Amino acid sequence: MQHIIFRESESYEVALLIKSQSFNDTALRRYYYMPLKDRGFKANIICFDLIYGPKAKCPVSLQKDYLKDLLPILKEQGVKYIYCADGNYFKTLTKERKAEPHHGYCLPCAIEGYTDMQVILGVNHAAMFYNPDLQEKLDMGLDTLASVLKGTYAEIGGNIIHNARYVRDESDVYTVLQELKEYPELTCDTETLSLKFWETGIVTIGFAWDQHNGVVIWCDDYEKANHKIRQLLRGFFFTYRGTLIYHNANYDMKIIINTLFMDNLLDEVGKQQGIEILTRSFHDTKLISYLATNSTAGNKLGLKDQSHEFAGNFAEDVSDIRLLSKEDLEVYQLKDCLSTWYVFNKHFQTLIQDKQLEIYEGIFKPSVKLILQMELTGMPVDMDMVKEARKVLEAKIAECVSVIQGHTDVEQFTYLLREQEMNKANAKLKKKVKPLSDFDYVEFNPNSNPQMQQFFYEYLQYPVVDKTDSGAPATGGDTLMKLYGMTEREDLKELIQTIVDFFDADKILGTFIKAFEGSVLKDDGHYYLHGNFNLGGTVSGRLSSSGP
Repeated sequence: MQHIIFRESESYEVALLIKSQSFNDTALRRYYYMPLKDRGFKANIICFDLIYGPKAKCPVSLQKDYLKDLLPILKEQGVKYIYCADGNYFKTLTKERKAEPHHGYCLPCAIEGYTDMQVILGVNHAAMFYNPDLQEKLDMGLDTLASVLKGTYAEIGGNIIHNARYVRDESDVYTVLQELKEYPELTCDTETLSLKFWETGIVTIGFAWDQHNGVVIWCDDYEKANHKIRQLLRGFFFTYRGTLIYHNANYDMKIIINTLFMDNLLDEVGKQQGIEILTRSFHDTKLISYLATNSTAGNKLGLKDQSHEFAGNFAEDVSDIRLLSKEDLEVYQLKDCLSTWYVFNKHFQTLIQDKQLEIYEGIFKPSVKLILQMELTGMPVDMDMVKEARKVLEAKIAECVSVIQGHTDVEQFTYLLREQEMNKANAKLKKKVKPLSDFDYVEFNPNSNPQMQQFFYEYLQYPVVDKTDSGAPATGGDTLMKLYGMTEREDLKELIQTIVDFFDADKILGTFIKAFEGSVLKDDGHYYLHGNFNLGGTVSGRLSSSGP
């Protein structure tokens, strides 16, 4: 355990905790001590290193053992505040599942006996070598610590709503929509029951005219459509002549077009009309963020990530809005609308300064219109052929499993696996001993990385030719083909090729066939696969997709 103090004192109000590899007096002064001093902070600081295990692993058990030694020392030194520049230790100190959403917050230590201490999440200065954008989060943590020490700390996002209106009575909707037409720009956000546009209507829709004021309108009563309000909203989009600002426009636009403009999933006239109206004048803050922040270090483009310093950790993305009360849902949606304004104000000038406006207006925004066409139309799928493909692949997988399980080396290795399970189980028993026959259910599983590693690198004693990002021996298809080239035994070559064939068939079945089976049956009797394309989000700029 190492420590550094910047000046001698009888006690230290603040402890700075950071990974041992980054524990450097000069760096700690430059990135933490002097910036705190510039913020008017005059309390004394003591710094301690945080240990990691081999290969940069940091299991919770190691952290707890280390903290058992460290926390009593902090208490003895009079520490009240812990600035923890390590996400793993922060989670252990606070018992939070995630560290990232808690930048800018001051949380109580959750470890018994030390709950009087407060913990603030920081950033390891060494990480900024790879991602200079982390400076913003480092500053946020230092600002939080300084405000706590000065007694001026206020939870971020607590007062961003200045004026809110929540409209549940359908008789008020027309008047509110007429008032909204007076604003030249509005952010817009929808809340729905599903991410699949054909399975949901619009439960609520929110608009904001700046980053502190807005309105949320109830449309459908969850599953029950309200056709009167839908008609009023449709009229609003027809007649509004300002600019609508979305975050991830393709999602909200799909929902709005399908709900308000299309009579059914094959309504081509309504679809084209909706696309033309919604892409008439719009901005997408997800695309703006992508163009303003994209770097080789990557970036997170979610609305919560991009607006964290403004709205704080007000809620994780909700997967089922029915779990929220109406009041909570209204606030949740309005904060999304306000946050969209914040992100627009935060990044749009950067986009212009970085000379990205021509790309945004000339390539990215027109692509939103094209992608809407693709996503709303879908790709026709022959479901009979999908079913036939499933049968062929399942037969191939069964054939591969039979060959794999019947191989002499696999049979012997499976016996060892069963012995291991038996010894593990019997080690927990005091009297009764389980026989090996109780473990006949244990089979060699090619999808188990630990088993594959043990089989190839311990049992068959192949040299490790590739490693995963975490440093473990690799067992993927490409690696197995390298091992294939290293053996002279024909039976092992057949085994390796069969395992690779198993991987390929299993991947096609679990990825592509599963997605095809989720296609939508429409009124023309044909199935259609609707994709979700991501314009922006990759470092290279390529188009990607998700779900499917």
